[in-house]
Amino acid sequence: MQPNRLTPVIIGAIIMIVVSVLPFLNMLCCIGIPLGGFLGVSNFFKQTQKLNTPFESKDGMLIGLFSGILAGIFVAGINLMFTLFTHINPINDMLDLFAQMKLSIDPGVENYMNKLSAEYNDRGFSPTLTIFQLITNIIFYPLFGMIGAMIGVSIFKKRINKPII
Repeated sequence: MQPNRLTPVIIGAIIMIVVSVLPFLNMLCCIGIPLGGFLGVSNFFKQTQKLNTPFESKDGMLIGLFSGILAGIFVAGINLMFTLFTHINPINDMLDLFAQMKLSIDPGVENYMNKLSAEYNDRGFSPTLTIFQLITNIIFYPLFGMIGAMIGVSIFKKRINKPII
């Protein structure tokens, strides 16, 4: 019997999603994404021990990769839904903050920010920023998920190779 690889992927993705979207926890995003990969690998390691099957590094890497892809897509979708329901225009808020702090913005950057703000005002969200977030999530979530998973693999491989006294 083979261990189930889907459950660790889902566990890892859920941890990544929860840490990324919940207020105050999202400040730990740099820790939460690798933690999701690590905990997914931890679940897979427990399965391999129960079934007495080999625990391989490639399994851990794939768990981190697929957890990150799944979480990146869901986080982008959740953020889009949040934006649509709250009608918040973060670009206007950012421009107001810059004005209050008396910070000058390059005219080209300000022009681009005004275009993004117009997208929010016209559609209720910015397709440009949504696509940008989705692309960056699909790059960074799997990358950091694999880092956490590989840390887990190195820790759990040591447990396997540890001599019994």
